[in-house]
Amino acid sequence: MRRILQVTSIALLTVFFLGLFLWKSNLRDVWRIMLATNLLWLASAFVVNWLALVFRTIRWRVLLGGPNPPGFYPTFFANTTGYMLSTVLPIRAGDVARPALLARRTNVRFAEALGTVLTERILDLFSILSIFIWFCVLRWNSFPNNTGVVHGGAIGCTAVMAALIVLMISLYFFGDGVRRMHISIGRILPKRFREPWMKFFDAFANTLSIAERPRDFFTVVFATAAVWVCLTAQYALVFIAINWS
Repeated sequence: MRRILQVTSIALLTVFFLGLFLWKSNLRDVWRIMLATNLLWLASAFVVNWLALVFRTIRWRVLLGGPNPPGFYPTFFANTTGYMLSTVLPIRAGDVARPALLARRTNVRFAEALGTVLTERILDLFSILSIFIWFCVLRWNSFPNNTGVVHGGAIGCTAVMAALIVLMISLYFFGDGVRRMHISIGRILPKRFREPWMKFFDAFANTLSIAERPRDFFTVVFATAAVWVCLTAQYALVFIAINWS
């Protein structure tokens, strides 16, 4: 009965948010595009999108548990539900829902899971910046010299990437000092929040020890690269499906 209620509630929420999304859409144009869509290519895009969630789950399990990660299904369920919520809720609320769902289904604590989510966000941010900088380098001369958005954006993204690298190096080599600073910041919080605050930080900092485990490190790197290959490929497949050149 509990499973039936969960599936029913998820289905109803999906229908509700889909209806909300299409509320002011021109459904005639949508239907015309759908009729002209190549269903095989569109199905391929859905499969590639699903593979991105699989690779995200593989990466999260490694970050969460190392040699003893949580089960694949509860992690995959928390991932898919969290990313679904992020598409309809503001400020990426799904990133908080994911560790909450995982904590309910496994022995992983919420604060610890939330710390690994921060690591994931840094990895994804690094990937997005890398893709943008790569695009700018390839097409640098395609934009006029007075187009400051692209050129300035490339320089700004490079500076952000450099700051992220410095942050990771500082945490890895000077973790004790950074932790003491984190403790001093946590003292301004109410007492009941201090322990979760430190567990959050420790879970985030502990993910850096993955550099000492080559197999896990390369698994995370490969999974991150695979995620973004899938995310970019799905758009290309959709454009092919709707004959959008």
